[in-house]
Amino acid sequence: MPAYHDRRTGVWRYRKRIHLADGSRTRIEGTPAINTRLEAEKAERAHIQRALQGEPPKKKEVETFAAFAETFMAGYAKTNNKPSEQTAKRSILTHHLLPTLGSKRLDEITSKDVEDLKGSLLAKGKSAKRINNVLNVLSKILRYAAEIELLDRTPRIKTLKVPPQKFDFFTSEEFEKLVASSAEEPDWHAAVLVAGAAGLRLGEVLALEWGDVDFRNGILTVMRNDWRGSVGAPKSGRDRKIP
Repeated sequence: MPAYHDRRTGVWRYRKRIHLADGSRTRIEGTPAINTRLEAEKAERAHIQRALQGEPPKKKEVETFAAFAETFMAGYAKTNNKPSEQTAKRSILTHHLLPTLGSKRLDEITSKDVEDLKGSLLAKGKSAKRINNVLNVLSKILRYAAEIELLDRTPRIKTLKVPPQKFDFFTSEEFEKLVASSAEEPDWHAAVLVAGAAGLRLGEVLALEWGDVDFRNGILTVMRNDWRGSVGAPKSGRDRKIP
């Protein structure tokens, strides 16, 4: 099999069976250091040459967390995550993960490092929910490294217990004040009315089109979300209909 793109992980790989000089067959496989088709083909040729010359397998080189985080963001995150999710992951990397773990090799990150990270975030007054968001990004990056065979195992990552989330809704009086305050701006006035009456998020209001409104049956279909000019699926990932 020539170099191929693994759609599930977003990584270029190679896998091939070759005949050795003694008549036996063996399978070679791997991933390139740089995630492109050209580099995968070069890595395959180099691997074939080593195998034919009878050289022992090269020891797996493990990247630093900082270097692999960029591979993860450019490959997996760009392919599988919405722009808002990519931005959230980038923020967590920049502010929490890279300063503490960036210089470590992936295979050097231990359960103690994870617990030290949790302790540091707690000491800074971060909420359990925020800490869990950080841990989830770290976990995903390490599990992705294991999926593409850069790691043999990953450290256990235990999240914190989060108390039930509380929601703060506008009272009828507060909503009426908001409606009144937007009356002089027709576009915002319409947006406030739709958001309040239909329970739409801001991005869902911004992404509405006339075709989403069924005047005959009185149905509004929410099928898009606008996040900083990037239009994609709603947060749930599914369309929904609202009377």
